Amino acid sequence: MIRIPEAIEIGGITYEVRFQEDLPGNQAAQIHFLEGVIRMRSDMGDEVTFLSFIHEIVHGVMQALNHFPDAMIYNDENFTEQSAQLFTSIFKQIYDYNMLYDEYFAPQVEEEVVDEDEQDILTIDVEVEE
Repeated sequence: MIRIPEAIEIGGITYEVRFQEDLPGNQAAQIHFLEGVIRMRSDMGDEVTFLSFIHEIVHGVMQALNHFPDAMIYNDENFTEQSAQLFTSIFKQIYDYNMLYDEYFAPQVEEEVVDEDEQDILTIDVEVEE
């Protein structure tokens, strides 16, 4: 299950993230710059939810960086979708690397637990957070 934060700051503006059953025009998500809200459909799978969230973040970043209001780069859906797909791919690589690192390189210690009924010693691996 993907976890999306309840709020995210983009360019000094905090956007509240709200999940709801549907959005106008059957959209997956939408960002409201003046309201400071990102609305997301609650019935999507993890990959679509994450990609949609990144898509709206890209809109927010383009809005925050836009020095020319007439340019409207933050409304360019093709640019935004391509950017979101690239960022999603990058974030997934970082996530996968961290999961691989934790699995193979995180320090491990062994802790012994005694089962009093059987008087057997069980060994349990416990990860140590640094």
